[in-house]
Amino acid sequence: MISVKPKVISACKAALDCYYGRLTSCTKVVKEGHSYAAIFCEGNNKFITFRSSDDPKDWLENLLLFPARPRKIEVPDIVAPYQYDAKVLVHYGFYTAYSRLRSAIDREIRSMDTPETSWTLVGHSLGGACASMCAMNFPLMKRPDLITFGCPKWGSRDANWLLSQRTENQLRFVCGADLVPRITLGRWQHGTPAVNVPGTGQFFSDHSMETYLRGVR
Repeated sequence: MISVKPKVISACKAALDCYYGRLTSCTKVVKEGHSYAAIFCEGNNKFITFRSSDDPKDWLENLLLFPARPRKIEVPDIVAPYQYDAKVLVHYGFYTAYSRLRSAIDREIRSMDTPETSWTLVGHSLGGACASMCAMNFPLMKRPDLITFGCPKWGSRDANWLLSQRTENQLRFVCGADLVPRITLGRWQHGTPAVNVPGTGQFFSDHSMETYLRGVR
């Protein structure tokens, strides 16, 4: 199980630092185009944090709602029985943002991993969707933890089921009046219950990482 409080606080801080570009404390930055992720290390705990929407191009990708079928999903025996004809579909725009980083992220995970390493994937908003897809496609046999804040609905029912088999623990935080994780867009859905934290009651404020950090403390 996740040692909840310390890991969640670390995840919040990593997401904030990634959003504001405060990357001096991170071990590695992976950037492709206007997408980037940062890897933060705390001993054997490694956090891969995907940046949330900021660039206008991110918002354009957020609107690409039609489905994409992820390629090169490796399904090991540990997730059997998995139906290979299942409809593992994801939001095309979010998948496009994640795909730019996938190869570089996979290389870093493989090069930095040790038998003692514990991986946690973190993301806020768009970054939460990218972190979820990274967990679903995690390149090691290990199962990472997944912590998201204000994550939108990003995948089909089968995609979320596969994610549940590829992760050790999931925490999906929703703050106050944040609408982003609540908006229903076609077939996309969440696969795990929300952990609700208090906010200000205002949409824009409650979607910010600062409010999430205050809410989980």
